Amino acid sequence: MNLFALNKYYDVNKIKEKLGELNLYKSNTVVGMIGLFLYYSQLFKKPAYLLLVETYLSNEVNGYFGASKALEILGKLYDFQVDTSDLKEKGKKLKERLEKDLDMIKKLEEENKKREKGSGYYYG
Repeated sequence: MNLFALNKYYDVNKIKEKLGELNLYKSNTVVGMIGLFLYYSQLFKKPAYLLLVETYLSNEVNGYFGASKALEILGKLYDFQVDTSDLKEKGKKLKERLEKDLDMIKKLEEENKKREKGSGYYYG
């Protein structure tokens, strides 16, 4: 999912013409440097927008998939193309490793619970 946040001076139709429907971030607050950029652009009456991309479990995965998605969207907006297949492949491999590790942790936790139940003593 991709979100756009824009100030009141930016014409949203410029983006809609190239991308179609948009998910607009409808909040008064965007934190960090990018939020500050948007705030100051409006303060000086300059049109500006920002693109927010989806985040994942890990910053590394976020970096691979988020960067490739952002490049694709910006490429559509500004008519350029960047091959992001390498980024996507690295992100896919890392995501698979993380999912495998999470599955292993879940199995270990289940085995530990079974052992705890089986090791109980009966006093009767």
